[in-house]
Amino acid sequence: MPSLTLNHFYYPKVTTLLWLGLALGLQSCAQAPVKTSQPSPTANATHLAKIATIQTYTLNGRMGLQTSGQGFSGRLHWQHTPSHDDISLFSPFGGQVAQIVKTDAQVTLTDDKGRSISASDIKTLMNKQLGWHIPVDALEDWALGRPAKTASSNPVEPQWDAQGRLQSFKQDGWAVKYKSYKQTNGYDLPSKLTLRKEGLYLKLLVETWDIQ
Repeated sequence: MPSLTLNHFYYPKVTTLLWLGLALGLQSCAQAPVKTSQPSPTANATHLAKIATIQTYTLNGRMGLQTSGQGFSGRLHWQHTPSHDDISLFSPFGGQVAQIVKTDAQVTLTDDKGRSISASDIKTLMNKQLGWHIPVDALEDWALGRPAKTASSNPVEPQWDAQGRLQSFKQDGWAVKYKSYKQTNGYDLPSKLTLRKEGLYLKLLVETWDIQ
């Protein structure tokens, strides 16, 4: 299969790695976090302990990517369990353009024409096809508003709001910022977040969470 370029992301030429475009210049009506330099001493630990119990979830939202003066936006459906991920990305017009299935053994990406490519891990797959990668493994945790267990370093420069929720931090060279949160099944979960690293800018707007 020929190597892919970012041009493959664009509609109507979107084919293989569109789901990787996790970005979106979007607006959220959810309540924005309130900045504070002195959160409750126990609020941080209480909030993180509560969301640490989340192991399986489904999210629906909009995503997009900006890098090297180019960009993409689309809709996302992501089903996550500790051992399996099923991610589908849709064009702004509603057609499914890509699906990725990730297990402990390998990652397989299928485009809108049914063509598939596989690799042992997501970073290898993206670097091989695009020359850059998005930290999908870490995003499994970052999307929930918690530091990534798979990261090689602890979070630095964390900022919190009055409810003990993360507002921003840096981990493995990525700057993660939370623009707003929403209540879902008793959990405070992010509804809008951004990631930035070395010319790559990513936005994710979560419209619905299903926590299992």
